[in-house]
Amino acid sequence: MYRDSNVAVSLLTIRSVKRFHRWRDKLVTLRAGNPEVRREQILEEAISILGRLGYHGFTIHELAERCGLSNAGLLYHFPSKDQLFCRSRAGA
Repeated sequence: MYRDSNVAVSLLTIRSVKRFHRWRDKLVTLRAGNPEVRREQILEEAISILGRLGYHGFTIHELAERCGLSNAGLLYHFPSKDQLFCRSRAGA
């Protein structure tokens, strides 16, 4: 695509920085919101991961990490993977 490796590295760096800022903004929003808003945001992330990996490829740990929560923090909102899956299917 690009013959100059410096240009390719610069583009990768810019993309990485943009991803980091989106992730950081999402993390701040998750920590600052009320429980209902947080549950909806967790569900959005769950739907994204479930669509990509399916039920058996999906882990609570990965979802918690993407939401900026601990496993216990995530399980506070959704006590089990099954309940989270059912809620995400109902909302989809």
